[in-house]
Amino acid sequence: MLKEFLTALDTEELFGELAFKPNQIGSQIAHYDAATTDLNQYQLALIGVIDSRGNLANEGCAMGALHFRKEFYKLFIPSVDLPFKMIDMGNINAGEQIRDTHFALATIMLELMRHKIVPIIIGGSHDITYGQFLSYQEFYTMINLVVVDEKIDIEEPEGGLEANSYLMPILAHQPN
Repeated sequence: MLKEFLTALDTEELFGELAFKPNQIGSQIAHYDAATTDLNQYQLALIGVIDSRGNLANEGCAMGALHFRKEFYKLFIPSVDLPFKMIDMGNINAGEQIRDTHFALATIMLELMRHKIVPIIIGGSHDITYGQFLSYQEFYTMINLVVVDEKIDIEEPEGGLEANSYLMPILAHQPN
């Protein structure tokens, strides 16, 4: 089911001929393959979101996941034996509408959380937070949300959910 929403990471395009050393994060991260991956082996998962429609003033945020990975994979770790296993799930590409991207993210996060995997979302605009919020509805539990930003994006949504209005539907959601 997840493969319908994800595009595999093209590591050759991203890193070229770069070979990672054993103590670099890039050599420690597995890559998701719907046919062979057993999610029960992992504790952390990277998910890229390639969608900037929620913030047209920041078009570059769609490529944030790719830029992040280029540097993150190069980082060195203190030991080759990490106490956790990490998988890169690939990218969620922009859906036909923004709500399609939110649904894809919520579906993927829910599946990961059912496997007790902590999802790490990279890229996308602030409205992607709403997709994250949707995934927690299945658990029927109170959640805490922390947002670190230069301003509180609590404007009333006019034409749909955007980066400057994504908090309002979360705060107005019932039950809250």
